[in-house]
Amino acid sequence: MSEKPCRRIETSHGKELEASVNTPVLVCDTDGIEWREISEVEPGDHVAVPRFDDLDREEVEVREFLELTTEKVRLSGESISFLRESLCDEFGTLRDAADTLDLSEDFIYLHLKNRHVPLEKLDRMLDAVGATRGDITFDRFMLRHGDSITVPETFDEDLMYLLGLVFGDGDISIERRDGNRGLVRISNGDEQLLRRAADVFEEKFDKRPKIERQDDRVPCIRVYSATIARLFANAGMQTPKADLALAPELTTAAHADAFLRGLMDADGSVSVRETGGSSVLISTISDTLADQVQLLLETYGVRTSTRERDRRGTYELEDGRTIESKHVQQFVEIYGADIDRYAEAIGFESSEKQAALESLVGEPRRQQERLPLGTTLAAVDGAAGQYYQNINRGDDPGRTRARSMLDDIDLGSVEPLVEEAVDADLRWDEVVAAIDTGEKEVFDLTVPQTHNFVGNGIVTHNTAAAVRDDFGDGQQWTLEAGALVLADQGIAAVDELDKMRCVTGETLVHFGDRITRIDDFAREAAESGPVERLPNGRTIRDVDATAWTMTGDGSLVERPVTAVHEYDAPEELYRVQLETGERLTGTAGSRHRRTVSNPVIGYTSPDICSRQRRTVERPHWRLEKTSRPEAPTGPGAESRPTNRAFRLRSVRYSDISPATGTSSTTNPTASTEFASPTPKRSCSRTSSARAERRSTRSRFGRRASSARTASRPSGSTDASTRTRFSRRG
Repeated sequence: MSEKPCRRIETSHGKELEASVNTPVLVCDTDGIEWREISEVEPGDHVAVPRFDDLDREEVEVREFLELTTEKVRLSGESISFLRESLCDEFGTLRDAADTLDLSEDFIYLHLKNRHVPLEKLDRMLDAVGATRGDITFDRFMLRHGDSITVPETFDEDLMYLLGLVFGDGDISIERRDGNRGLVRISNGDEQLLRRAADVFEEKFDKRPKIERQDDRVPCIRVYSATIARLFANAGMQTPKADLALAPELTTAAHADAFLRGLMDADGSVSVRETGGSSVLISTISDTLADQVQLLLETYGVRTSTRERDRRGTYELEDGRTIESKHVQQFVEIYGADIDRYAEAIGFESSEKQAALESLVGEPRRQQERLPLGTTLAAVDGAAGQYYQNINRGDDPGRTRARSMLDDIDLGSVEPLVEEAVDADLRWDEVVAAIDTGEKEVFDLTVPQTHNFVGNGIVTHNTAAAVRDDFGDGQQWTLEAGALVLADQGIAAVDELDKMRCVTGETLVHFGDRITRIDDFAREAAESGPVERLPNGRTIRDVDATAWTMTGDGSLVERPVTAVHEYDAPEELYRVQLETGERLTGTAGSRHRRTVSNPVIGYTSPDICSRQRRTVERPHWRLEKTSRPEAPTGPGAESRPTNRAFRLRSVRYSDISPATGTSSTTNPTASTEFASPTPKRSCSRTSSARAERRSTRSRFGRRASSARTASRPSGSTDASTRTRFSRRG
């Protein structure tokens, strides 16, 4: 697959989005909420991130993650009756069935009911009657070198909490030689948590581990079972933990809050500061898990910031011992009013941590959510009264204050712009970095009606055509679903009707039943859906999925995804980084809510508007056009996918012209970087991608000064491409 130029943005909260340079994202600027191509998004702009309400969550069946190898199984009474009746229907009598299948009569009459059955013999009977393992149920499981255990039916609240504890303070091992031996261990100095974990193991698996105590060692519990270890591994647990990631199916499942609570009990902490700045935080060495935790907390209304700390090196402890660290730590931090929301939605089971959290709840909050409306309000004439700082000084108001202004004073012509920003189910995140990342493979989703999706927590737009045979040069992926979709880490981005917009393959998309990489989703869809080959890509149809998208009035809804598209890459890609840390990379034509050329939602002045990425101003640096990175070589190079970009497309239009023309500028302060091709890998970033991001931060910094009032080239945003998000339609 050929590649397209991409751009990545990062926000002040640590969100990132990488997409083709023409991908629109949703931004808020002087002219209100609008789409802007990611190529036009610059530091100081504000992009939209979703405010989730109550999501429909369902429990996930454990059987979907259960991997049986050499186990013997104890069948339920109903399954035994089903098998015997089916055998009689097929062979006439159980004796004849036993003789034909080379089974003893004792096995059919006695062992089937009273003993654990070898899987090989069970499969022999199921094949004979045209049934599968999915047609029967198991009561217990046993391995040759293990005890008989039970397995719960679903990931309920207790099991999700236990999974969080294991992710935080646990480790697993599986004997690869024969697969019969496995271990799950949890180590924690708080024996209250170890007893809680032991209770769950006993209730769910019928195994009660004892707390082990040794001098100079942290207390722990151990559960010896390869079946349980494989279950946790398939749910995402791994040792070591550099690429730790929760299975996508569990990210939007019921009781995801319990998983977060277990994880925070294990690895979270409460930082109480008398002078202000208290926080709740968690650290991990896994980039992917940090991104997932940030997105999971957002689905419960808790906004976080992310940062990283390079701890590689040798350190001396207080007792004189030295330790060596080989990892960069990722921190997810909660401040201000979001601490109260975390206490209400998640909390701790650790009594010590819960007490520290309760000491912070209800404190006066200096850090409040702000709407990027300061420059918009500066256009108001007349008396400002108590709102002097907002109207005369251009300070951004909070949502409550902005709503009061609508009631108390005449805002004149800007009133509709303020009203739509107040009513929209959006928060705004400042872009702190935006860089071109070279040519990569890109992806897109088609979401009917709304034509957008959420990628990495950023609202991203897609094109509005259902079918197009020729997408021009380059290849990208799209999802057919609607108008505005939350893209990579929650930044809002949208594609224009006349251009291709896509996001790169590592973009995490908020689907109805999971949060997963768009390239993984595309590969899964291609296994079952019809594939239409194009000269420069392919379209995968009959996709059975929904994605979170944004309606015209700014509400978040679920819409069906009708197709996934993969396109040749555009010539240039742009990246935007928000002050909160979010990033978005896309094509120059992509539009974001007032942030990027790949439409992303961003903000430069107090309006929300869409801007193409290529026209996003960067007050501190500019773009530099570079050559395409080398294609992968060596054994298996043909099967190794390169980085891709994704986008959303609408099924309502059938005639869309391919994106044409790109622009570039030079970067006086640093050279443009290209991310190396990403090998096929689910739910994890490559070390090269992490190194690229750290190199970017070292040059531009995690936080950038606000540049909302920076001048923009005249005519940088075509008014015909803007989309209003007004309650009045």
